[in-house]
Amino acid sequence: MIYREHDTIKFIVQDDGVGFDVDILSKDRDNKVKLGGYGVNNTIERLKIFYGEKADVRIESSRGVGTKISIIIPADVIISKNHTEEIDGGDQNA
Repeated sequence: MIYREHDTIKFIVQDDGVGFDVDILSKDRDNKVKLGGYGVNNTIERLKIFYGEKADVRIESSRGVGTKISIIIPADVIISKNHTEEIDGGDQNA
C-alpha cells in the first residue's frame, strides 16, 4: 500500500506470516534500530542519503500475527531525472 499522509509518502508492506520477536532488533549508539543482516540496514542508510533525516523505516512484528514494514519519505523531495531513470527504467533482467 502506498499513500500520502500530510507531508510524507508511506510505503507499507505487511504480511500475516509467522512474524518475529521484535526483541531481536537492537539499537546502535545513536539509538537507531539495527537488524542482524546488511540488506535492511543498507536500505535504511540509502533512504537517509537520498531523502535526509525525514526518511524513516518502522518495523512492527508479532509472533503468530505477522510483520509490517513502513517506509516513510518526505513528499516534497523531487527525484532527479537520472534517479528516475534508474528507478523506472532499470535492468528488467536483473
